[in-house]
Amino acid sequence: MLSMLLAGLLLAATTTDIPAACTAKIATMPDFCQTDKAGNFDQGGRVFCGPVAVSNSLVWLSQNGFPKLLPPAERDISAGHGDDPTGGVPLRDSQKAAQIELIRTLGSPDFMGTEGRGGTTAVRLMRGLQKYVNDRGYSIDHLEYRGWSKASKSFKPSDEKPSLEWMKQYISSSGGAVWLNIGWYKFNPTTKGFQRTGGHWITLVGYGANDDGEPDHSVLIIHDPSRRSGPGIVTHYVHVVEIPAGKLIHNIDKTHTADASGRLQVADGMVVKQGSDAAVIDGAVVAVVTK
Repeated sequence: MLSMLLAGLLLAATTTDIPAACTAKIATMPDFCQTDKAGNFDQGGRVFCGPVAVSNSLVWLSQNGFPKLLPPAERDISAGHGDDPTGGVPLRDSQKAAQIELIRTLGSPDFMGTEGRGGTTAVRLMRGLQKYVNDRGYSIDHLEYRGWSKASKSFKPSDEKPSLEWMKQYISSSGGAVWLNIGWYKFNPTTKGFQRTGGHWITLVGYGANDDGEPDHSVLIIHDPSRRSGPGIVTHYVHVVEIPAGKLIHNIDKTHTADASGRLQVADGMVVKQGSDAAVIDGAVVAVVTK
């Protein structure tokens, strides 16, 4: 009984310590487009959302205390969307080249193994991230995945549902970074079944305020590496809601299912992939980089 009481008090203290809003990283967080022709990524970058989403955070961290995470370059201007070599903003070639090099490294077989595959699993994303950060002379104090994808025992969480409080705790940390794995779904209102059709990695950059700057605890602020997000640096203020009931069904292994209730669904603010009825936060990876 005493141990349960102490655990409850600790959780309450942790939740209280989380800022109501986090917007400080937005202005200087890159928003690189995965299909930017300058990158010349494998398969035209169509499957490179994972390495690109992670690179956005690593570039920001390189500008905020961890300079070795990016090769030497001008780091004061961020990358943007589009096929224009400048990404729609006055970007120094050395800065963009450095992020492209970073993305290629992360997506290579030695790190996340995105090249030649249909995407990046959470496990490969985490292993590649950890190896890259360690190779650059830094450490990851905390690395965790929560979600319904099958994961190795080394990354298996105690609570499989990524909550708003959990994600907010890490993105508000100075050395913290969070990446969301969005699942695209077709929804059957009769069976309340969510049939997964694909997935997508995005960069979490903040939370707690809408695009007018007004407080809103249900808002997650993201940079989406897909081309459909729009040209230039585009910040999306996404409202999320809990799914009341239903079942998630995997797009490849139809026997792999999960209870949809309590999971977070994007209500508005994000450009949903054409042909999808719903966007669900299937999982999230959090990390805290230290020296």
